[in-house]
Amino acid sequence: LPVPSDFTTFGIGDIVDSNLQDKGLFYRGRIYSIRGEWAFIEYFDGDCESAVPLNKNKTSLVQKNKNWNWIQNRPILLESDGDGADEAGYICEVNANGCKIEVNQSGETRVISHEDAAEAVFRHNCNNLPTGCENYSWGFLRPQSET
Repeated sequence: LPVPSDFTTFGIGDIVDSNLQDKGLFYRGRIYSIRGEWAFIEYFDGDCESAVPLNKNKTSLVQKNKNWNWIQNRPILLESDGDGADEAGYICEVNANGCKIEVNQSGETRVISHEDAAEAVFRHNCNNLPTGCENYSWGFLRPQSET
């Protein structure tokens, strides 16, 4: 079993071993987004897991993210602001300031943060899973206390 980690040690882009759906089997993957104590992980076998609780029994750190080159040339799906359609595109450049993206094959580019780019890659991957792969999702509901 991997050595447990505290949730505060994780960052976007880190490589982790995680107990997929708490079934006792640990798989290696990369964190694409973190919201509080929850991570969004793409496993190297193609499966994705959303809202994974980052706790000592679930996920352990394998390698810290040292640069953002792993998202270079990756397809993205940017979440729309409001009622607009999500925007498809790709990451055409990664540098210290962020990621230059091209959206909707328009030739138009703009710069977004590394974190937003990683989340957009994850969103694309979850919507375009390889055959035989699944997107597992954890709920955000806390267990109800027994009375």
